[in-house]
Amino acid sequence: MKKSLAIVMLTMATPTVAGDYTSKPVPIETDSLTYYKGVPVLERSTSFGKVRITSIGEETGKPAFVVEILNETEAPINFGTENISAKVVGQAKSIVVYTANDIQRMVQNKANWAAALTAMSGSSATNRSSATACGYSGCVSASVTTPDYYARANAARQISAIRDHEADRIGELAENYLQLTTVRPGEGYGGRVAISKPKPKKWPALLVLTVLDEHFSFEISK
Repeated sequence: MKKSLAIVMLTMATPTVAGDYTSKPVPIETDSLTYYKGVPVLERSTSFGKVRITSIGEETGKPAFVVEILNETEAPINFGTENISAKVVGQAKSIVVYTANDIQRMVQNKANWAAALTAMSGSSATNRSSATACGYSGCVSASVTTPDYYARANAARQISAIRDHEADRIGELAENYLQLTTVRPGEGYGGRVAISKPKPKKWPALLVLTVLDEHFSFEISK
C-alpha cells in the first residue's frame, strides 16, 4: 500500500493477531520506541530515511511484522521483500522471508484442503431406511440406503463460504502484503511481512531482521 509520507505509518499498522509467537523489539541507542494502540513500534533514522517495524503476531500461522520505509533521499528506492532478510541467533537453519505469492499459495492450499474434506463429508452422508413385510410364509425385512441430500446441500454452502473467504484473503493480501514497489523521494511505503517459524535451541530467541542493510533485533518467544 503506497501512501504519502504523512499517513503511511498509521495506515499500515494493522491489528495484532494472537498466535503461538510473540515478538518484542530490542532497540539500540539510535532507535526510538513508540506505541500504536499498545503495540510497540521500532523506528530508526538511516542514511536513506526512516524504517519502522511493528510486530503484529502472526500471518497465516507465521511470525509477522509490518515493515515500512520513508524515502528522504533525492532518488527513488525499490523496496519489497527482496530487501529483507531474517535470522535467529544460534539457529543454523535459515529463516525464509515469504513473498506475497508464497502466502497466497498457503491460503489457497488451506482452502483447497478444507473444501475437499467438506465435499467428502457431504458426499458420504447417507440415510438408511428399513421395512418389514409379513405374509403366510413369514416376514421379510429390507433396507434401503439413499444419499443425504440435506447434508450435501449443507456441504455445498460450506464450500461456497470457504471459497468466498479465500477470495477475500487473497484480495486483502494483494492490498496489504509487502510487494516490490518504487518509493519516490518524499514518499513512504510499507506492508506486512511473514517469516518461517523459528526453531532455536531454546526460547526466547533473538531474531534479527535486516531491512535495506539495517539490522533490527527482536526477542521472539513461543
